[in-house]
Amino acid sequence: MDRRSTVILALCVLVSATAAAAPSPTELAKKHYDLGAAAYQKGDFPTAVREFSLAYELSEQPDILFNLARVETKMGHEQQAIDYLKRYLEKRPDAQDAPAVRAEIEARTRALEAAQRERAAQAEAAAARHTAEAATRQDRAGRAGIALVATGGVLLAVGISLNVVAAKRAEAVSAGAGMPVVWAGSSFESDERLGTSSAPLGIAFDVVGGAAALTGAGLLIWRATSAKAAR
Repeated sequence: MDRRSTVILALCVLVSATAAAAPSPTELAKKHYDLGAAAYQKGDFPTAVREFSLAYELSEQPDILFNLARVETKMGHEQQAIDYLKRYLEKRPDAQDAPAVRAEIEARTRALEAAQRERAAQAEAAAARHTAEAATRQDRAGRAGIALVATGGVLLAVGISLNVVAAKRAEAVSAGAGMPVVWAGSSFESDERLGTSSAPLGIAFDVVGGAAALTGAGLLIWRATSAKAAR
């Protein structure tokens, strides 16, 4: 045998040995199924789903779909579980447990729809509460804004009046400054005291009144903006 024939023979033997050593799809499917079953027993449901899915891809055994439905149930994935049960019936419509599986699908579908309606109702109620709370806040802000604007206006009016009094008393004091004390009389000192006390009070009322009015106006603007955004 020449060298070339020897190499060809060796390659054929190697290929045959490799083919014999490679596991069949059925063996691989069983391996993944066993891994999935072991993961299920341990509570490792994501791994169980992965291994059962690989086992089904290799074997296309309908019973594995049933197992996948059970794992998805454990994970709280109701819709996925229902879908696997439907696929199981598509593959085995005449299975002995087909009536029970159909009844389970119907029951689980009704329960899932009821849960979805409940979640939708809860979301709607939460939205209604949020709207009502927002309306209450806006109403309170509106009342507070009106009260502050009104109070601020009153305080400003008082402050302006005090400023006017202070100005008049200052004029009176200025007019009597050059007069002898005996002619000016006690009114000179009274005007001086009243003018001195009225000026800072007027400024204080103006500041507080202006701040109250501005705050009230801000609340009213916020209320109007919020109400417009809620529409």
